[in-house]
Amino acid sequence: MIYFIAQNNSMVKIGYSQNINKRIKSLKTASPFPLLLLGYMEGNKKFEKEIQDKFRKYHMMLEWFKVCDEILDFVNKNTLTSTYCDFDDKGILRVYKTMKK
Repeated sequence: MIYFIAQNNSMVKIGYSQNINKRIKSLKTASPFPLLLLGYMEGNKKFEKEIQDKFRKYHMMLEWFKVCDEILDFVNKNTLTSTYCDFDDKGILRVYKTMKK
């Protein structure tokens, strides 16, 4: 599975794991900030790389990218979760449990 995990309203990790819950636990242990699962989708390491290449202009370090509307739109349209992500008027990342009308 390919996952999208946000950290501190500024970065999103685009990664691959066979066990997302286990991966989130290990990331939470290493993160000084709260983590938020934005979504996940079927895929393999090759597809993970294609997605990372698609968002290369937002790359920050390793598998971390700047959270932006383009990435959130991709997550909203392509992941298997019933969430919707956007920014409020102050630029704070929001995640709704169901699609926003």
